[in-house]
Amino acid sequence: MPLKVNKSLTPPIVSRETIDSFKSYYELLYRWNKSISLMKISNWDEFYQRHMIDSIQLCELIDKVVRIIDIGSGAGIPGIPLSIMGYNVTMVESTLKKTTFLKQSINSLKLNAHVISDRIENTNFNEPVTVTARALTSLENLLSYMENVSRETVGIFLKGKTLENEIVKAKKEWLFDSQIYNSITGDGYIIKVTNLKRKST
Repeated sequence: MPLKVNKSLTPPIVSRETIDSFKSYYELLYRWNKSISLMKISNWDEFYQRHMIDSIQLCELIDKVVRIIDIGSGAGIPGIPLSIMGYNVTMVESTLKKTTFLKQSINSLKLNAHVISDRIENTNFNEPVTVTARALTSLENLLSYMENVSRETVGIFLKGKTLENEIVKAKKEWLFDSQIYNSITGDGYIIKVTNLKRKST
């Protein structure tokens, strides 16, 4: 069955001050990449379109009063751009060199964000949150991480062309509602998951 896609998302209006923060983040990442490989980047224009716009298009789907738990944050996508946009973000990352960079970025950019240096399986939040992830793992695994966080959790995940097959596999084990959107930056998708429940065995 083909994916049923909702209306396309639109990026929020971005102020000059916010653009400057995005550029500062890019410059930090560019410097760190010289000694520690964090992510592949080339020039500012490509970075802004491919990574910043890809991240902040999620703003249309996220309640600003709810904390975001960005799992497998890596170099900070989408967690840092969302924090720059004013969201309260906690980034969960298990690789030390990446958590060191994330903490440095938070301090340098003066962001309302935190870093947990651990695996998502070892963390738990006793509150409704929104879980985000980009290019991390299969939808099936992402749903198991959602269950670990909170029963009231919403999941918003940036996914690629395999999403349709991933949904089919995930529904063998999980019950959930979903809304799917075309990414505005390419041929990928965003899936928003709610009402998650593991199927009875």
